[in-house]
Amino acid sequence: MSNQLLNGKKFPRFELNSDQRNRILQQLNTFSSPRKHRFARNRFMPVISGLALFIMFSVISVYSYSIITGENLFGFGSANDPFENFTINLPSNVKMEKQEDGTIWFIRDGEYVGGIKVVTDKEINMNLDSVFETMEMKGMHHPTIRKLNHVKTENIIQINHFYVTIDGKDERYDVYFHWPAFELKDAILIMRTFEIHQ
Repeated sequence: MSNQLLNGKKFPRFELNSDQRNRILQQLNTFSSPRKHRFARNRFMPVISGLALFIMFSVISVYSYSIITGENLFGFGSANDPFENFTINLPSNVKMEKQEDGTIWFIRDGEYVGGIKVVTDKEINMNLDSVFETMEMKGMHHPTIRKLNHVKTENIIQINHFYVTIDGKDERYDVYFHWPAFELKDAILIMRTFEIHQ
């Protein structure tokens, strides 16, 4: 085959002395070292690109899932604010006012008559001495426990606390009504309208 390629042609042959060989060898070595690094960089570039694409795809997938299901897996936005996730029908003469600490007060004729806050089980069990009654409520949209607390203040004698379970969390809504501002039957009617939107 080599004879066919050459077709009988003879190529001149050059002999290099040792200095010329050393110079050529040094030039080849200087050119080959950047190529080695470039080769290593090019070899890992697909791995890095693939990893970056995987991370981007994962973040987009989780974010899309959280939007569709409303679970808010990233923990930001209004879905993370428990005071944006419920509805309650109060009498027309009672207004809700959000306080600086994030709780909500019920105000009737300028007077604080109840409210809503988010509490833990530890907070619920702190004042067991003042609890007169504990009752599991039926007919509510969510599992609810009512506790009647005795309070000695000028305008408040008792507070009906309705502790509503928040699905998948260790916290509960504490929807509470001061007595005599709200009779128990009125508080129960209002609580039947309390609904969590997840």
